[in-house]
Amino acid sequence: GVIEWGYKAFVATPEDLEIGAIARPLKSAKEMRADGTFTDGTFVVVGGTAGIGRGIALVAAAAGANVTVVGRSARDVVRDLRGAGAEYAGDGDDTHHAHRFVAADLGSVAGCRRAVESIAAGVGGKIDVLVLTVGVWPDLGEPLNGDGFEKTVFVDVIARSMVLRGLVERGVLHPDAKILNVLASGQRASDVVTPVHKHIEKKKTHTHT
Repeated sequence: GVIEWGYKAFVATPEDLEIGAIARPLKSAKEMRADGTFTDGTFVVVGGTAGIGRGIALVAAAAGANVTVVGRSARDVVRDLRGAGAEYAGDGDDTHHAHRFVAADLGSVAGCRRAVESIAAGVGGKIDVLVLTVGVWPDLGEPLNGDGFEKTVFVDVIARSMVLRGLVERGVLHPDAKILNVLASGQRASDVVTPVHKHIEKKKTHTHT
């Protein structure tokens, strides 16, 4: 089947759909750059310093977009974005694109508010594509953040909502902006047994006896 998202479509096999995966883009970054799909568009990738977020950011840069990556550690991300853009520009230079890194910790209410202000202040126009991939693993030793929220729920759900709502309120999203919320639906379940797991298993045992 074909899954439509924003400017391009992805083709997925039945096996891909079964595990919630997307097989491959119908266009390469080089083809998108050639036909102007993302040329000089503004991408913001929240959680783009590693993993799938970093991959999306690099493809966007290679396709000719101006990319802002939001994360806790820069990890040479701007250098890599320029490298990806220069590779497909064919001239070895991508300095005319406004790639940048916004340092932010989305683990708290205050951190989310600061992130929104920093993104809005430096985006240089309207955001065409907003990608949300930020997430954390459970912290069994200290599960709550300073605001009293469970850390995983806060970062994976509440922080994303706060960032999106904040950018909308500041009017920096293009009216036709595309929002891509990358979740972990295909992720393997953890082998860690928590008190919650034990409680569920106990209820199952009592139900069947």
